[in-house]
Amino acid sequence: MNDGSCLENDECGNCGGSDTKGCTDSTACNYDSTADCNDGSCLENDECGNCGGSDTAGCTDSTACNYDSFKLTAIDGSCLEDDECGNCGGSDTDRLYRSQQHVTTILQQVATMVHV
Repeated sequence: MNDGSCLENDECGNCGGSDTKGCTDSTACNYDSTADCNDGSCLENDECGNCGGSDTAGCTDSTACNYDSFKLTAIDGSCLEDDECGNCGGSDTDRLYRSQQHVTTILQQVATMVHV
């Protein structure tokens, strides 16, 4: 209750005090250790480490097979290349791919002969 004797309030509303407002959440990226009362300005880091940002991490290399034009950050190491068989991020070689295709063809032929 103000009885009229208070001439000036500090930033936190304390009569005659010298308290200051700021972010008092020590886990926030903009924590202010000198703040005495929380002013609601506390922020968190986005996926890219930007305080209060909204960026998301991802592949921004337009030549990569998993390029994401909606990612707004630098390359984060998630970019992939096609393997020899055209599989994004795969490790198949053309020789292995042809062998797998050959086995699949043989199995399909056997299955057809069994069902005749």
